[in-house]
Amino acid sequence: MKKTSLVLLVLAFLLNSCQKNPDPENLIRRFSSKKHDLFQIAWQFSNKSPIKNDTITSKATAWVKYNARDTNWYADLIVSNENGNIGIYYKGKGYEYNTRKNTLTLFPQKYAKYAANLNNSEFILFFTNPKLLESTIKDSLNKIQVLDTTFNNQKTWALKIKYPDKNDRKNNTKILFFDRKNYNLIGIESKSYIIWGWQWSQVKIDSLYTNLDNNHIAKTIENLKQTAKLDTLKLGGEQEEESFSLLQIGTLAPEIYGHIYQTKDTFVLSKQNAKLYVIDFWYQTCSPCMKSIPYLIELYDKYKKDGLLVIGVNSIDNTPNRYPLIKKFIEFKNITYPIIMSERKIDINYKVPGYPTLYVLDQNKHIIFYEVGFNPDKKLYAVDSIIKTRLK
Repeated sequence: MKKTSLVLLVLAFLLNSCQKNPDPENLIRRFSSKKHDLFQIAWQFSNKSPIKNDTITSKATAWVKYNARDTNWYADLIVSNENGNIGIYYKGKGYEYNTRKNTLTLFPQKYAKYAANLNNSEFILFFTNPKLLESTIKDSLNKIQVLDTTFNNQKTWALKIKYPDKNDRKNNTKILFFDRKNYNLIGIESKSYIIWGWQWSQVKIDSLYTNLDNNHIAKTIENLKQTAKLDTLKLGGEQEEESFSLLQIGTLAPEIYGHIYQTKDTFVLSKQNAKLYVIDFWYQTCSPCMKSIPYLIELYDKYKKDGLLVIGVNSIDNTPNRYPLIKKFIEFKNITYPIIMSERKIDINYKVPGYPTLYVLDQNKHIIFYEVGFNPDKKLYAVDSIIKTRLK
């Protein structure tokens, strides 16, 4: 009997050790068969800052649904922040529950960004459209491996994707972890070396449910309304809406003051005498900001002799731990236009809703154009057209 047991153990070991890792196509095919039109994900996101040697962790739950009319995905979500407060985004409105004060506040726009980011996040996109992964592993520029490993103390198959180096992103690697029983995606790790150091992030998907109550968040809000203080409930939200409105065309631009990083000279916008101004609000760990910088350099070098002044206004990096890194960043990007280190209230005065935000001013410093974000397809053609017209 003992001999038989020993033989069985040896056979089991041999079978286990001889088990081959699934090929990438088979792995994605098994994962793709699990696609759902309505599901709930609870996840934990961790991000290690390349500036500080610390890790920020946040938790959230999302109810993701397919909207057939718009042929896209949208999500209701609950986010728990570092203070223990609960943020809720439901049917286009953002609520915040303050656990310490037991108050419920309605902020119509506050959690819109989280919902938008969620819809574009990799794990939502991979769940809803596994063909994105199929195209990734078929791209000959990417190096693909399937690893036998563990994630969160669980045995998993891991799909490792090594992307080709780009200008400011090196050794860009992504690992997707799948459980071995159901081939569900249970986590994603990303790591890359950018100009300021290693950037690391991890998404741990704690649970995936497909049997949903569509009214769960509505019931959550109703329960909170019954128990929380409602004296801070802002139904109108005009003040918050206003904070998302940029300065209008024709407005005299507010003052900008600070110092030029490259020369340490004092800078005051009202004392400048250019024929046209391009003002770019940015910071160094902002990916779309980085993408827009080469085009700003091109505009400045092309038109500065005709009277164009381009300035990059930066208040976020104007802190002791981030400030020294700007020098390396300017050198790496070969930035030729002046970088103005300013105060946060300058961004507020310009009602900057996100980065980059760009304003174009005429000779009298009145606003003639504005844009939020950076579209690599459009690039800065609109600004180039304005400059050509104005500097004729």
